[in-house]
Amino acid sequence: MSGPGRRLPASLAWMPWWLSVILATASYLALKYLAPPLAVSAGLGHLAGMLPQGAPIAAMGFLLLAAIQLYDGDDVPPEEPPEDHDDQPEDEDDRPGDDAGPTRPA
Repeated sequence: MSGPGRRLPASLAWMPWWLSVILATASYLALKYLAPPLAVSAGLGHLAGMLPQGAPIAAMGFLLLAAIQLYDGDDVPPEEPPEDHDDQPEDEDDRPGDDAGPTRPA
């Protein structure tokens, strides 16, 4: 079992989280509705009753993977925007600390 701070294997990390949700839906529908008739026609009638019961378990596995993928990137600090380096000199009026106002001739 992976503890805190451990990452997904590279073979699973490439998938976006929403693809895992689509795979969960597809696996559920395939095991619940498509696989039993195929098992009966292939001569594996004893598996036809077990396949629909395994559909929620397979879907839960993909949904847990989707949750891990969705929240795995939350611990990455956001990138800082590049600093704006202005090569032009500052105006004399824009200098900090010069709040005395206009000078009067003496």
